[in-house]
Amino acid sequence: STPKSGDVGNGSTEVTDSTMKGYENNGVYALYDSTNIYATTSEESPISNFAPTRAGYLFLGWALSASGEVITNNAGVLNNDWNISNIGENADKDDEITLYAIWEAQTYTITYNANNGTGTMNAQEFTFDAEEKPLSTNTFKRDGFVFGGWTVVAVEDNESATTQIFEDKEDFAFNQSTLTSLGSYISARNLNLYAIWAPLTVTVTFVSEGYTVGDGTVAPIFNTGAEVMTVRMSGMLKELTAVGGYTGIPSVTRRGYRQVGFFVGGVDSQVSVNGDTVLSSLISYMTDVETAPKLTINIRWEAYDIHIVYNANFTASHEKDKDGTNVIKETVKFDSAYTVLDNSDESMFNRFGYTFAGWSDTQSVTTSNVTVGENTHLNYTFTTSTDGTTPIYTMTFYAQWTENSYTINFDGNGTTENPATVVAGKSETMTQKYTASITLPNDIYERDGYEFIGWA
Repeated sequence: STPKSGDVGNGSTEVTDSTMKGYENNGVYALYDSTNIYATTSEESPISNFAPTRAGYLFLGWALSASGEVITNNAGVLNNDWNISNIGENADKDDEITLYAIWEAQTYTITYNANNGTGTMNAQEFTFDAEEKPLSTNTFKRDGFVFGGWTVVAVEDNESATTQIFEDKEDFAFNQSTLTSLGSYISARNLNLYAIWAPLTVTVTFVSEGYTVGDGTVAPIFNTGAEVMTVRMSGMLKELTAVGGYTGIPSVTRRGYRQVGFFVGGVDSQVSVNGDTVLSSLISYMTDVETAPKLTINIRWEAYDIHIVYNANFTASHEKDKDGTNVIKETVKFDSAYTVLDNSDESMFNRFGYTFAGWSDTQSVTTSNVTVGENTHLNYTFTTSTDGTTPIYTMTFYAQWTENSYTINFDGNGTTENPATVVAGKSETMTQKYTASITLPNDIYERDGYEFIGWA
């Protein structure tokens, strides 16, 4: 048949009806167009060879009115209760008969995809051109991420979701506008929606095992002295940021210690991390993962060896001196308890003309500042090993010495009959330091009939 053109039937913008001519010949009715004659003797022939289409709808067949009974199948063949006579019995030759396309709105579905999340959601059905209704409430979850809506292509996070985005439970309908904007994403009347995941920001706290930040024994962890940094869940530790512009995993030193590394899971954990560690791989070590994830990273240390050296602090100048070479008595770990040795009996060092007065941690100090038996503080000298990498720490205790004083007693060496007598204002004794230069007096005594000639 030859179709009419234009918007004719049931709201379709497609061609929806067909015009035919009808005639009667001795009680036999027929329909014809410019090409075919549809006779009563061939009920299986289609009364129309025009198959209309309409987006979102299924063509059911033809009817004699816009809302009338469907008299054909979707191929134009008359149904059992209809024949040419029924259609054309009231039509004169060359009268036009209008057939109306009958449509059924099709069912469309939305399939929800977790997109790296967990959980399941049922597909949701929509009838084409029906009223809007809310999208299903999201029930997917993803540790360390917050749900950010839906998109029509799979993306890692919402920063790259540049295509159409729907909010959770947003009103939606399948209609001509939907087909125009999303038609390239609809296949077999199904639209896939993918969950968008926005990475949560992780608050990272660094805890340095064995000391408190700012206690004076170490450099601050951060330029600002802060202990807390943040990074996106999908980021790496080297992307950490803190107030003041510090970026990256912190660099920190501790006097007397070598940094072993960074660990998660507590002070006994052996799970190490570095700048390339992705935060999302550490979710099992976080708290408040779903809302405000927090992660503690322990900075672990190993104490360097301290070589304890005792220095006699003088050069031997007397055969009775016992100085020898500096002696490394022990090797101990930095910050470990250490008992300073006692040399009060001068069993380690002795010095002729001097008395041991204690230990000092600085050679230039002339008085003792180290208490025997107590590790009050440890200064150290620092050198580097021959390989240029291994620090060597040495703690040296320097012996302190007090110069002895000696008393010289004089004897006039007279006799009972003619004694030597002490000159008025003179003394028969004098006291001198060990290293002092002595000029012996010659005017201490007088004796009748004698002249003083010296001391023996």
